[in-house]
Amino acid sequence: PYEPAAFRPPEIGTFMHYVLEKTAREVKRRGGFAAVDDKTLRELCERFTAQYVSEELNDFNEKSRRFVYLFNRLCGDVWRVVEDMAAELRRADFEPLDFELDFSDAREMPPVELGGGEDSLVLSGIADRVDGWYHDGKLYLRVVDYKTGTKEFSMDDIAMGLNLQMLLYLFSLWKNGAKPHGALRDAANGREVIPAGVLYFSANVPTVTLDREESPEDVERMVSDKLARRGLLLDDTDVLTAM
Repeated sequence: PYEPAAFRPPEIGTFMHYVLEKTAREVKRRGGFAAVDDKTLRELCERFTAQYVSEELNDFNEKSRRFVYLFNRLCGDVWRVVEDMAAELRRADFEPLDFELDFSDAREMPPVELGGGEDSLVLSGIADRVDGWYHDGKLYLRVVDYKTGTKEFSMDDIAMGLNLQMLLYLFSLWKNGAKPHGALRDAANGREVIPAGVLYFSANVPTVTLDREESPEDVERMVSDKLARRGLLLDDTDVLTAM
């Protein structure tokens, strides 16, 4: 029977997370996004894409030509998302400090316990990226989540006590002064830690509906609007400017 040939959202998410995490980590090692030009960034993106194909897809062995075609088309989307991430971080004072921070990995950090007695819980999960900004002797932290699905940040959810995972990550780091984890502990270095916010970063290239009157500039603006970050941020002019 004929079946639609498409990637499932988890497959796309795994690939996007892989390239974004590897690229941002390598750029940090090279001095940050301001120190890496677009040519080098593109080379890194292509390198980690090829690495993903080799490690996770077994170099397309046993994959159909249709799968290869769809994957290659997806590669253009990955570059657009990496480019968008770089454009933001080149302008910002916040910089990535840690990646794929696993709150359930006892080797990385002790368990984060919430509540007490019979109602106690242990926090688990992975923060895609933790950014920091040094200001007035303090370390401001924000937690960034790469979103490859259609779900968006909702203040209504927060008010109802739902979808608090990102905020739990942020305030756990704040409560512990970023001490439990090596990279963040070194970044804090005894400084007071301030929770600066949580941001959802769209790791999808959005589709837009056009008519014949839209110019290329209009299309770019419409795409950029859909790629805008969503989240909850500290109401502080200096912090918002630094972002």
